[in-house]
Amino acid sequence: MAIVTMVMASNGVYLKLQDEEFEVGSRILCQALRKDDALCAHILPVSRGKWLVCPGWLIWPTRFGPGIRSRLKEFQIDPIKLERFLQQRTSAPGERPRIPYPQDNTLGEAVARMSEAAKADGKDKLVRSKEEWNTLVLTNMKSK
Repeated sequence: MAIVTMVMASNGVYLKLQDEEFEVGSRILCQALRKDDALCAHILPVSRGKWLVCPGWLIWPTRFGPGIRSRLKEFQIDPIKLERFLQQRTSAPGERPRIPYPQDNTLGEAVARMSEAAKADGKDKLVRSKEEWNTLVLTNMKSK
């Protein structure tokens, strides 16, 4: 994570991380960023003093004041945790999800489960046969 110090028209941006500065060449970044934006990205050196941004960068939706800027190296985000957060996978691989989402193997199982839930909530208009749901879903899929 670094702060944008300067945007160069159609060339790239300068990023600052406390006492370090990085010149990142990217036409996309120079169009998307403004001075003082916070950028989370993996950067790779391509030549002396020049850096290349890797896929998966993120413009942080807030601006940081001088207090946090002077200690920004302490607040670097673990890239794996950030990637899991962006993919909405906050737990480590192999852990059970926090919310047990239903996993129906067939349309019939899904219709039976949803029909029970609709009846329990008194929403009888949602109770339909498997064939009706099949027709309704296929019609909407074809029209999009």
